[in-house]
Amino acid sequence: MTAHIVTAYAPTITADPPAWTLAALCLDIDEPEIFYPPAGNDAARVTREAKRICELCPVRTECLTYALDHDEVNYGVWGGLSPRERRQLVPKIGRGKKRRQTPIVHGTETGYYTHRRRGEQACVPCRDASAAIHRIRAERRRNA
Repeated sequence: MTAHIVTAYAPTITADPPAWTLAALCLDIDEPEIFYPPAGNDAARVTREAKRICELCPVRTECLTYALDHDEVNYGVWGGLSPRERRQLVPKIGRGKKRRQTPIVHGTETGYYTHRRRGEQACVPCRDASAAIHRIRAERRRNA
């Protein structure tokens, strides 16, 4: 037999709800919409009310895990966290992704500064090229 339940965590009828939803405190709430507060001035107060209920819930961890696993990061209070708090837990696509490193043109002043930007010690050809450029610039300043 398939159970059909409606909770704040499964606002639509679900054929096979996760077993933990049967122990969720939101199942007994008369107004499950407090877990999906409307935008506006009242949203912060309603969110606090929902979070107070979640603090006492025995399946809070399972709820949060479910929300994160099913991309429920934009709406509602899940596992005692608001959408903003859940988004901070989920890494954004591309975040932390390293920039493609440009190849070093060795034996040039640009190569020298590329080494420095990467925190590397410059190779001998790049150091020599940078020193030569600095000598030429110093000579031009003296002759100007």
